[in-house]
Amino acid sequence: MTTQTLDEENKKKFKAIFGFVGIPYWLGIVGTSFSKVYLAAFYGANKDSPAYKNLEGGSGLAVLLMFLLVYLWYRPAIKYRDMPTPELKQKIRLRLSTLYRDAAALLLMLSASRFILAVFFRPSEVREGVLPALLLGLLAQLCILPTAVDWMRTRNLLVMELLYEKEELYTLRREFSIPLYLKIVLLVFSCALAPFAIVSVGGRWGAPFPAWSGDLLNLMGTCSVTLVVGLGVVFYSIQQPLDGLIGKMRLVAEGAYPRTRIFFSDEVAHLKAGFNEMVAGLREREERLEEARGETSRLESELAVSKATSDLAAQVAHDIRSPLAALGAAAGGLDLPAGQRELLENSAQRIREIADDLLRRYGAPSPGAQEEKPRPCLLAGLIERTLAEKRLQYKDRAGVNILFGGAAEARASVDPKVFQRLISNLANNALEAMENSGTLAVSLSSGGGEISIELKDDGKGIPPGILPKLGLKGETHGKAGGTGLGLYHARAAVESWGGRLRIESKAGAGTTVTIFLPADSGAGVRFAILLDDDPLVHMNWKLAARTAGAELKAFETSEELYAAAGGLRKDIPLYIDSELGGGVKGEEIAKDLREKGFSDIKLATGRSPADFSHLPWLKVTGKEPPFGV
Repeated sequence: MTTQTLDEENKKKFKAIFGFVGIPYWLGIVGTSFSKVYLAAFYGANKDSPAYKNLEGGSGLAVLLMFLLVYLWYRPAIKYRDMPTPELKQKIRLRLSTLYRDAAALLLMLSASRFILAVFFRPSEVREGVLPALLLGLLAQLCILPTAVDWMRTRNLLVMELLYEKEELYTLRREFSIPLYLKIVLLVFSCALAPFAIVSVGGRWGAPFPAWSGDLLNLMGTCSVTLVVGLGVVFYSIQQPLDGLIGKMRLVAEGAYPRTRIFFSDEVAHLKAGFNEMVAGLREREERLEEARGETSRLESELAVSKATSDLAAQVAHDIRSPLAALGAAAGGLDLPAGQRELLENSAQRIREIADDLLRRYGAPSPGAQEEKPRPCLLAGLIERTLAEKRLQYKDRAGVNILFGGAAEARASVDPKVFQRLISNLANNALEAMENSGTLAVSLSSGGGEISIELKDDGKGIPPGILPKLGLKGETHGKAGGTGLGLYHARAAVESWGGRLRIESKAGAGTTVTIFLPADSGAGVRFAILLDDDPLVHMNWKLAARTAGAELKAFETSEELYAAAGGLRKDIPLYIDSELGGGVKGEEIAKDLREKGFSDIKLATGRSPADFSHLPWLKVTGKEPPFGV
C-alpha cells in the first residue's frame, strides 16, 4: 500500500470521529422533552402558553452557541485530516480522554445560556417553573450522557487504532472513565424512574392530560431509543469484549500467548490489562525456560568435555610417573656440578608433585585422600626456586635476564605447588613474548595487609582488544598451540586464596602481571570486627575467636557498627558480609568506612572476587573465621 493510499485510508477512518457531533443534538432533544413534560404536568402548559415561550426564548442563539463550542472542540480533528502532525494527534487523544467532562461542561453551558437568554428577551414574562424545568432536563441529559458517549466510542474503534500505536493498545491508559455500575444506574434512572415520576406527580396535581400528552409520547419515544442504545452499549463494551477475552484464554490454554487490545479504562479494560500482564509473564517465563534448557544443554556438553579432559589428565599423570622415576634415578648418577644436579633433582621432584596433584584432582579418589588446603608460606623461597628453573631452561638465550628481589619475610596462605606452577606459567608467558633478548623483573612487596608479586617484561606487549579477554578459559595470545589455560588457572587459584590478578600491557612496550594476596602474619588475626546479619555466622566466629584466644566484636546492622566506629583503631581488620538484608550492600558500607580512614577492610562473602573487580582496594575472603590461621 502506497503512502498516498495509506493517508487516504487514515482520513477515511478519521471521519468516524465526526459521529460524536450527534451527541449534543440527541441530548438536546432529551433535555427539551423532559422540560416540556415537566411544565405541562405541573402547570398545564401547552405550546401557546407563556411558560413554553419562556422555555424556547433565545433557543436559536443557544443552538448557535452549541455549534460554536462543538466546532472548537472538533477543530484539532478537522485540522488533523489535512495536516496529520504528532501535536494535533496528541490534542485529539486528550479530547477523547476527557470526553465525559467536556460534554458535561457543554450541557451546563447550554442550559445556563438558554435560561439567561430567556430572561434577557422576556424578563417580564418569565413564568414559574421554567428554571426547574431546565434543571430537570439538564439532569436527564447528564444521566444519559455516559450512554451516548460510550455508544459513539465503541462504534468508532478505528479512530482509537489510528490515534494510538499498537503497543499502546495493549496497555491500560489511566484516563477518565465512569464505572460501569454507575452508567447502568444512570441509564435506568433516566429511562424509567424519571418519566414515571413525572406522570405520577402530574396526575396527582390534576394537570389536563391533553395539554402534555404529545410531549409525553415524545419523551417516552426518546427514552425507548436511549434504552435500546444502552443495551447496545452493554453488548459492545461488556459482552463482546468478555467473549473475545474468553476466546483468547482458550488460546493460552493451548500454548499460545495472544494479547487483547484496550481502548478505554473501565472495569473491563482493567480485566484486559490483567490478562495482558498474565500473558506477558507467561511469555517471559517461557523464554527463561528456553534459555535454561539451552544452558542445560551447554553445561551437559561442557561436562562431557570436562570429563574427557579429566580422564586424559589422570591417564597422563599416571603414565608419566614411571619414566619420571627413571629420570630421577639416572640424574643421580650423572657427573654434573652440584648446583645443576640439585636443580635437575628439584625439577624432577616438582614434575612428580604436579603428576600427584593431577591424580588427586582428576583420578579416582583413594580412601582417606583429602584436598590440600592453603597454608601460610614464605613466598620469596618459592619464587626463587621457580625462577632458578627458568634461568636453566632459557640459559641458551644469552640476551635473556631474569631478576628477582623483594621482601624475604612476606607470607601468604597458598598451596605451594600450585603457587610455583602459576609463577612458572606466568614467567614462561613473559619470556616467550621476547623476540631474542629482554628482561623479566619479578618483585615481591608487602604493605597495608597485602602482598603483591609483580612480573614485568619488556616484550612485544598485548593489543588492547585482546587484553580484557585474557584470563578467560580458551583465550590466548601470541603462542602457537596455546590454550589460555595457564592464565585461567592462575586467576582461579589467586581468587580462591582471596586475592586478585591484574594484567597491564601496551603493544610494543611489554606486559606487567601483578598478583595481590592477603598478607599472613604467621600468627593469625588476634582482634577483628564482624558485620553480618546472620546469627549462625556470629556464633561460628565467636566460637573460633574463643578457641584461638582472639577478641571479636560482632554487629548485625551497619547502624550498630557506625555507632561504635568512633572508638575503633583505623587499622583494625573489618570483615563485612556482602548481603546485609533490606537491600543494604556490604561493599557500599566498605566504601564509606574507607572514606572514614579504615585501611584493613575485607568482604566476607561466598561470592567470587571477580564480582568486585571494580573495587581493586577491597579484599575478598570467604565466610571462614580468620583466627589462628
